Amino acid sequence: MKTVFSIFILLIASTSIQAQDVFNQTTEGNWLANGTARIFSTSSKAKLDGNTNKIGSTFEIQAGPKAGYFIKDDLAIGLEVFVSLTSTSLEGVSDNINTNAVFVGPFARYYVYQGFFGEATVGIGSSTTSADFIGEQKSNTFGWRLTGGYNIPLGDHISLEPTINYSWENQKPKDAGDFTPSTVVSSFFVGVGFTAFL
Repeated sequence: MKTVFSIFILLIASTSIQAQDVFNQTTEGNWLANGTARIFSTSSKAKLDGNTNKIGSTFEIQAGPKAGYFIKDDLAIGLEVFVSLTSTSLEGVSDNINTNAVFVGPFARYYVYQGFFGEATVGIGSSTTSADFIGEQKSNTFGWRLTGGYNIPLGDHISLEPTINYSWENQKPKDAGDFTPSTVVSSFFVGVGFTAFL
């Protein structure tokens, strides 16, 4: 009887050990979901001959959810949507300049070694800028971003991810002629976000 009982206990223990497989975040077939939100408030001033005058201020909200699927171990592809709302007030001007922008594009992320990853995003978007004194102007945008980051697991399914980013955008007014100049914006920035793995 003791032998049967001992075998039964060993069978239950081995089954429960096998059931407790460690969840690997970047395994083929898993999903990742990430969201970032940023709020900026900036003020501009001009200094001349010891006098300081306020030029204006800007308030901006940005949000960027993304979702991806691991097509193989450590390699995920997905889609990112980026939305920004900006309001700029100029000194001596009663009306604000408001800009709404949406950017959509695919991304690929590869986990290189022990939590380090690289990500590339490319996409298109549009923006609308409006104010009483300038009317409404719509623009098309093409851009890309390169990201390097590090995955710090906070549990099996969520991680903190600090990143270093470089982005490039080309903005051109809609219905513009061939000789209308476009605006090229490049930026380097750091960020931190949370990523969920499912």
